[in-house]
Amino acid sequence: MTKDMPKQALTDTAETVLERRYYLKDREGNLLENWETLCRRVSEAVAAVDSEMEDYESLKD
Repeated sequence: MTKDMPKQALTDTAETVLERRYYLKDREGNLLENWETLCRRVSEAVAAVDSEMEDYESLKD
C-alpha cells in the first residue's frame, strides 16, 4: 500500500481465503506474500495491461 493509504484490516475469514487461494506460495506451500504485496502484484499486472492497451489504441489511429 502507498504511504498515504491506511492499512487495511482483514477479517480472519478474509485472511484465510487469501492464504488458501490468492497469496503466492513456494513449492513447499509457504506463503511468499501478504495483503500489501498481493495488492501491489495485482495493481502492477493491471497497470501493465492498461499500458499495452494504450499502445494498441495508438496504433488504431
